[in-house]
Amino acid sequence: SYEKSGEASTRSAYGQGIREGESSVYRKGNIVAKIMYQQGKKNGLGHFYDTDGNLINVISFQNDQKHGEMKSFNESGNLTRIQTFVQNKKHGPTISFYPSGAVMQKTDYENDQKHGPMVTYNLQGEEIQIAHYSRGKLVEPTAIIHPILGVQYT
Repeated sequence: SYEKSGEASTRSAYGQGIREGESSVYRKGNIVAKIMYQQGKKNGLGHFYDTDGNLINVISFQNDQKHGEMKSFNESGNLTRIQTFVQNKKHGPTISFYPSGAVMQKTDYENDQKHGPMVTYNLQGEEIQIAHYSRGKLVEPTAIIHPILGVQYT
């Protein structure tokens, strides 16, 4: 397909009338996505870019759904988050990172809901907050860990 300016907005390969292989999407001449297709469905890795061409997400697809890891990046190219999906739902660990690359937070998901511990870390890798979830609901007071005051609950 084409934009009004005549620039291609989508470039895809087809086999027997079905999208097959890499499909690239452009806006105003800049690439915004590269997605792999098998038998007309997203399968494999999809790469997504901001308007400046910086990679912002790499998503694993299976049968047109997010399935596996999704990695997110900031404009400097640093990894900011890794999320795990099963059939388009968050399921498994999600890890967020500080710009330095240190782990900021770990959260577990089950069927698209927080389930299990959610632990927040300071830049030195020390636990500073712990919350426990069950099927998306906070099940006990959140522990705030302070180096001087000790553990406090909210």
